Amino acid sequence: MTETENPSARFSQSQIQQALLSLMKKTPYAEITVKEILYEAKIARKTFYRNFISKDDALNSIVKIYIKNYEEGILNLTSEDLTDFFEFVFAFVEDNLAFFNILCKNKLVHIFFEELNASIPVFHKKFCADCSFFNNLTQAQTEYAIAFNIGAIWNIILKWTSDGMKIPKKKIISGIVKYLDFLHG
Repeated sequence: MTETENPSARFSQSQIQQALLSLMKKTPYAEITVKEILYEAKIARKTFYRNFISKDDALNSIVKIYIKNYEEGILNLTSEDLTDFFEFVFAFVEDNLAFFNILCKNKLVHIFFEELNASIPVFHKKFCADCSFFNNLTQAQTEYAIAFNIGAIWNIILKWTSDGMKIPKKKIISGIVKYLDFLHG
């Protein structure tokens, strides 16, 4: 996506992103064409290509918005308590369920995970440099610990959403915290 502060370009980008999400609700992503996005967004082809390289670029820009919101939410946590963190993650998914359902329906949730895996280590380095646990790990160990955590948390989220979110999140979080306490020993 072309980064810009121009309000007109930002509006066009938003229109394209919303059009793509709207199309993904009813049409498999692989079948969506740029022409269909243009029609849905009511924009010209040159406007699309002025802002995005491809429909994949448009989708990645949407994912990056959600990742940024996720990171901002983490920064706003006032507690380092694991229960609070898990409650935030579950609430984030509930608040953005339509988006996650679109990704799951189109078998594209891996794009979210790939972006999360790319951004969280950078985010971690910037905002968690003083976390005492990580001070005792090498850079490689830290990266693998972060990848482990991302995979664990988001696989739980995928299981929960694919099961229809029938089990109350508090019950799941309580079970996770008990399990982690057991491992900690």
